[in-house]
Amino acid sequence: LSKTLPKNRLLPILKEYGEYPAKYRTTIWRTLQELPGDAESFGRLLQRGHHPCVASYEQRFAGYDQRTVRNLKKTVSCLAHWCPVFGLIDYIPSFVLPFARHQPNDALGLFETVATVLVNQCQLWFEFAPLDPFNYLALVENVLAECEPRLMAFYRKHNVASRTYVLPLMETAFARCCSDDQWLALWDHVLSNEPHFLVFLIAAYSSIHRDTLMATANGTAAVDKFFFPQSCTLDVRRLVRRAHELMERCSDKNHPRNYFKSFIHLSNATGPSVEPCREKTYRCAAEQHDRWPPMAADGKSRIFHNATNNAIDFTSLSSNSSTVQTPSVASGEELPNASEKGSTRTYVSFANFPKKLTEVRCTETSALQAEQRRLEAKIFELEKLEHNLQDRMVNNLIRQEHEQRVKGKQSRMCVCACVCPSGGHLVYTKLVRWG
Repeated sequence: LSKTLPKNRLLPILKEYGEYPAKYRTTIWRTLQELPGDAESFGRLLQRGHHPCVASYEQRFAGYDQRTVRNLKKTVSCLAHWCPVFGLIDYIPSFVLPFARHQPNDALGLFETVATVLVNQCQLWFEFAPLDPFNYLALVENVLAECEPRLMAFYRKHNVASRTYVLPLMETAFARCCSDDQWLALWDHVLSNEPHFLVFLIAAYSSIHRDTLMATANGTAAVDKFFFPQSCTLDVRRLVRRAHELMERCSDKNHPRNYFKSFIHLSNATGPSVEPCREKTYRCAAEQHDRWPPMAADGKSRIFHNATNNAIDFTSLSSNSSTVQTPSVASGEELPNASEKGSTRTYVSFANFPKKLTEVRCTETSALQAEQRRLEAKIFELEKLEHNLQDRMVNNLIRQEHEQRVKGKQSRMCVCACVCPSGGHLVYTKLVRWG
């Protein structure tokens, strides 16, 4: 299917039926994301074992089956080994969880699916990690301010910060507000559109619930209560339709496409670039359906000047890259190294995060974990010593009790010896018990 059905034929199917066939969804997702299926690179990440950040997942996700928890631990560990910032973000397991439930039997496909989403749809989420993604929040806020001024005025009047109505949807990949089937249909649309489409979906969620939100009188408390409890009544078709409407109405000045890079492949294998083909696919789909806006305009800018050079590091894809690194942002470590003998291709490096701060946090976390291991070893030694002392005390008490019983019996016993008068030899001994 992935070889015979091109992407420009998949998009009309999605538009007509609202979702892809469940039987072929995994294959279609693999086709849309152009997953490399690099078992060698994935195996090298697996060889590093579980990352310390997944140590408490059995307790944290105790309500899920063991296979899901194992897949979650394996995937998050590989993500943390691939890019260290993913091991420090608290909501990464909640984001990965719905993908792990959807792909329980394909560890390689699960990792590459999530990694491709993080590289593309989530490319602006970690610019200020572990702080909130201020640029991404501002993009959603700008869309609402232009396309939903009444709702934005309500948010500002009641001091509702953008993190209140954006982060709950981001951190759980919309899984909190969808049933399983609705979530799959929603992500059919996310993966079929350009990376910035998720911004409009988040804004559209507030837009379709505008009347309900504005009817509340408690401001922030009511919005918190609306976004955080789980609800399974989402109309995916209406949400997607509203997202496309917002995308059409948004002006070029505030359009999120100006701040996103186009689709980035997870594999940086050497060879002819396929990016122009993907751009042509989206352009053809836009012309056919007249629903999606054109590609990004020339002249990109950034909301925060100190994040102007934050970008996905795909210098290995092209030797002509001129990205300048700032002190707070640097190229991420590429795992595994393309120069290693026998390595024909590797995973692209994710670098859109404050590397120096992440290194400091990783060092501090490693030191704390080493101290925790030392204390746990010390506690184990003390517990072992305590058990030994208890055993010795029990043995001493048993021995003392035995000796006292023996002495008590001996004190109540009398030994009578009869001796032969002629030879003085002992003839017999008779024990006579007193009393």
